[in-house]
Amino acid sequence: MPESILAAVVVLGIGLVFLTVALVLLWNCWVTENWTETTGEITVSRVAEESKHDAERGTRTFYRARIAYRYEANGASYEATKVRRYDWQSTSRERVNAIRDRYLAGKQVVVFYNPTNPRQAVLEPGASWFQYVFLGVGFVLTAAGVVQLLQAL
Repeated sequence: MPESILAAVVVLGIGLVFLTVALVLLWNCWVTENWTETTGEITVSRVAEESKHDAERGTRTFYRARIAYRYEANGASYEATKVRRYDWQSTSRERVNAIRDRYLAGKQVVVFYNPTNPRQAVLEPGASWFQYVFLGVGFVLTAAGVVQLLQAL
């Protein structure tokens, strides 16, 4: 197999993996938009800090919002910790502080819970920009692989 065809197949394969993962992530986020709404109360609101070291970048500090809340669904009480379906960490303390500040302890909030599994809940339904970026990378890599493959044939 010529190297150009092999390179095209590798790029196409990587693109298809990105697309598949992105679509699964997006689907799992989109379904939260149809979850049942209820009211809840924030019980914990803080920023967690973790330092990681690697040889190339040295020590970097990552921040994550730690939000906990309680709510009732179908007559039962639950506690959850997800702001979004997939929470993230950041090297920007300001970004994470902004999330924490939206959900201060004692605040009444709208909670979206899975009607078939009320233990699953989020405060912000839907997808974030990151899932769409992941999808875009998948499309670009897949298209590049197809173009490379057509040129190599």
